[in-house]
Amino acid sequence: MHFAAQATQGVLTQLAQCLTLIEHEGGARGPWLSMTGRGGTRGHVRCYTARGIDKIVFLTLEDDEQVDAAMLLAFGAKGSALPHLMLDAARVGRDYAVFVDLVPRVDLALHPHYVQRIYAPFNEVLGSLRKRPRLKPSPVPATLLPFVSPWMAGFRCRDDTLAQLSELIAPFVTTWLGLYGAALPAVRLSPTELSERDALHRAALFSSAADPVWDVLGTLMGAVNAGRVISLLQTHGVPPSPSVRPPPEA
Repeated sequence: MHFAAQATQGVLTQLAQCLTLIEHEGGARGPWLSMTGRGGTRGHVRCYTARGIDKIVFLTLEDDEQVDAAMLLAFGAKGSALPHLMLDAARVGRDYAVFVDLVPRVDLALHPHYVQRIYAPFNEVLGSLRKRPRLKPSPVPATLLPFVSPWMAGFRCRDDTLAQLSELIAPFVTTWLGLYGAALPAVRLSPTELSERDALHRAALFSSAADPVWDVLGTLMGAVNAGRVISLLQTHGVPPSPSVRPPPEA
């Protein structure tokens, strides 16, 4: 396991300590999806569910030389206003680029109480990250801005600092876990409307138009596997693993 996967695994361990996770395994009790692509690149997708959330998806990509990336997404339940915890870490040259956010479930301009309850504390958090001398700012790609919160953090660091990822992003994780276990701010959408909005939002967010990383995944792992990953992120629930054959019909 490379640096990005190791660091992100630490965050997954934090979540597992507070949530009773059930893993949806693939064939031979392995990951939900295992991939082998160009240049010896290996990819794995692990999926977990727990009470009160939609799912957690943990994606890793690595090879022996260039590729080292991991993504962790903890999705709130489809009819809930719980934001989605999104973490992305990938090697870029000699550095690692890290992005972390609590993706909003409502229009923030129309829900000031939601903003105050969830995002106001991150003004201080972002200020603290900017003051760390070993972190360099990494701007959020413009194509992602319509889909994430204004408090999305982006920074670059070296592998020795990446090892402290759990500590660096602890306010995002602890805030998300606190929201998971507490009453959420009242919103103007019903559970059905929240579910419908989330489906539309995720379909746009996890697309190559919003994030070129999905084109990169297709180049490395092929269009079929990239499509499987994108579909998993865009939709609610966890479908059967592509590596598990359905039982024969009686």
